[in-house]
Amino acid sequence: WLAEKLAAKLGVDPTLLPEAYTLNDVVCWFLAARGRREEAYTRLRSVLRDANFTPPRALSQLAQITDFDLFITTTFDPLLEQAVNLERFGGQPHAEVIAYAPNRVSDLPAERSQLQRPVVYHMLGKLSASPTYVVSDEDMLEFICALQSEHLTPEKLFHELEHSHLLLIGSDFSNWLARLF
Repeated sequence: WLAEKLAAKLGVDPTLLPEAYTLNDVVCWFLAARGRREEAYTRLRSVLRDANFTPPRALSQLAQITDFDLFITTTFDPLLEQAVNLERFGGQPHAEVIAYAPNRVSDLPAERSQLQRPVVYHMLGKLSASPTYVVSDEDMLEFICALQSEHLTPEKLFHELEHSHLLLIGSDFSNWLARLF
């Protein structure tokens, strides 16, 4: 749905794309046609803001588990953050939201045991008008390489992941990326 809407906003002819095209396909075609990278992100942000989605039931149910205080998402949308705020705070924006970007490393503010409120961490960036989140395969590679770099790693977050039990839900990453996680 999002790829279709973005293609329309960017003037990308869907007949020139693969049958089941993705955001990556749209962005790659747009850039190959000499489109500006920043424009793709700005348009994508406006598409999602106009859509005004509500969190799906599964995210709401996940947010209701109060023993979970650290949520890591690999999507750039605000749905997990909204679910946590709706289920735990009556819709008030009390969850702490942190987004990683290779050019701006953001880590947990403290060790998990010291967190004062639930944290939603966008590991592959968060929706914005600037290219600070993953939309294309090229972005994914840049983020994954940065996350593995000694100086660009969110150390507190990775320490918590290494020393905590993890629940992975809904991953449809390719084989190489799934192995990384």
